[in-house]
Amino acid sequence: MMNVKKFESRMLGANTYIIYKGNQAAIIDPCAAVSKISGFLKENSLKPKVILLTHAHIDHMLHIDEYRNDFGIKAAVHEADFDSVSDSSRNGARLFGMNRSFRSADIRLRDGDMIQVDDETLSIISTPGHTKGSISIYTPGIVFTGDTLFYMSVGRTDLGDGSQADLLFSLKNKLMKLPGNTTVYPGHGTKSMIEFERMNNPYI
Repeated sequence: MMNVKKFESRMLGANTYIIYKGNQAAIIDPCAAVSKISGFLKENSLKPKVILLTHAHIDHMLHIDEYRNDFGIKAAVHEADFDSVSDSSRNGARLFGMNRSFRSADIRLRDGDMIQVDDETLSIISTPGHTKGSISIYTPGIVFTGDTLFYMSVGRTDLGDGSQADLLFSLKNKLMKLPGNTTVYPGHGTKSMIEFERMNNPYI
């Protein structure tokens, strides 16, 4: 089982996660202050390998360029959200009145891609709906769902290229097919379990 550390961003309470084993780590959604992340990595002698975006909305990638500069690593996003990273209209920067621009992502992810962290594998699951390029990141016992699935709720679909039909398909045919004892780490809020959401989430 991999280790997980959560950091909450000041912007809409979005979550940054460090998932790690041994001395290797992956960073999911670079939205928390880089100083917090850097401190934790140093304290635990961790070397980050990659930044993974669950989707390309500004609240989930607010400090992406700082992370890349400070840690010397690349950022990966699903190919359907690739162009949104550097587009201030598509990533929501303009919506929030922010004069921010970001460098393009470095790696295009696809459904079924696998990323190695120590001797564990992170599997990329395409879960469109919140955005076309939304992904979930799965390793046995753990799934990071971005803004697709929350505790007792689901992601909104009224922004940009969101689709309610796609979201419902992703929930029922991708995430709810995972083992019930899988811990859910969402893009906002507290963690949950697949079985709990399967039985109690009013949107499923």
